Amino acid sequence: MESLQKEHDRLLNKSNLSKPLASIDKIVAALITARAQISSDPTNTTATAITLAKLQNQINPTIAHLNDDQKEIHSALTKYGKALDKKFKAASASTDYEPLNGDRESGLINRAIAMHLIREGSFDVASMFLQKVEEKGEMLDIEDGLTREFRALYEILDAMKIRRDLGPAIQWARNNATLLDARGSNLEFELCRLQYIWYFMGGEIGGVGNKRALEYVRKEFGRFQEKYLPGECIR
Repeated sequence: MESLQKEHDRLLNKSNLSKPLASIDKIVAALITARAQISSDPTNTTATAITLAKLQNQINPTIAHLNDDQKEIHSALTKYGKALDKKFKAASASTDYEPLNGDRESGLINRAIAMHLIREGSFDVASMFLQKVEEKGEMLDIEDGLTREFRALYEILDAMKIRRDLGPAIQWARNNATLLDARGSNLEFELCRLQYIWYFMGGEIGGVGNKRALEYVRKEFGRFQEKYLPGECIR
């Protein structure tokens, strides 16, 4: 049992995740810093390319440290498994874990960076990053139309936050009515109801006050009468 206890203690010591987590924090901090630098002057393609190059140079050593940490954990886990096999004469669970290296792992990291940029709305930066990756002969597994869908999402958010206009969101709900109905969602109705309230309270898009609200009800709410207002007459 002494040898087993020794390998157990070694595994506990090597499996401390503080170092890998610190490496991951460094990568995230580098991404945030690079994004802030690019966002400060997004039209400067030269500066953006330099920032992306510096980003890769900065995170590559960190990834290497992360890889080394994982190798140490893998080695300790393998030795512990062998000690268990030797002591209890039973096959241990497979511990064939591959470290973060090679083309596949590099592709996963680049895909994560690209997806982060797309989700954050940094579409121009994401496009430039993908172009640089493709120039190196690497193709990332990113779904067709994903950027277009996120761009549409940000356009809807901008319309709601800046112009107080729910029109783009309502149009999206109408375009996806079949999908929403299948999920039992009443999103379009709720959005139209909010738009009516905005008009009624004095919204400035296309008119103000009760008159504009009444016009909106007559124009838009007829489609909801059968489902949400049975027996009611919209005039």
